[in-house]
Amino acid sequence: MASAFSSDTYRFYADSLEDTEVILINKKEFLGIIESNKTLNLKIKYVLCQENLQLYSKLVEISEKQMAGKVAFMLLYFSEYVYGDTSFEFPLSMTDLSDFLNCSRETLSRTINAFAADKIIDKEGRKISILHMDLVQTIYKLG
Repeated sequence: MASAFSSDTYRFYADSLEDTEVILINKKEFLGIIESNKTLNLKIKYVLCQENLQLYSKLVEISEKQMAGKVAFMLLYFSEYVYGDTSFEFPLSMTDLSDFLNCSRETLSRTINAFAADKIIDKEGRKISILHMDLVQTIYKLG
């Protein structure tokens, strides 16, 4: 949504991790609605600011973590925010996940396999089950 308030160049794109229904709104019509409704305008700006602050905070936090902390973050993110379950299937390839965490594919695989060997998670292909959520949270915090 940030691109709607900037230039005509869209700087971002989104990929769906699962089947998704999308509703498109014409940019000019959207901006017209925003301009004519002060309350909606303020709410949207407030939400955008909150999202930007959260994103910036997470990016800084993740960049300062060791590899185990980054993997714990990723596990918590998918478990709590994407799927709402301790068992889920990775929706991205290991290459995409390693790009997300700013590490090599091999380092990510090695760390995930170490979590599985330590019985913190169960891993079968792309399916992950977090066996000890308390340990994942502790690893994330100590990172």
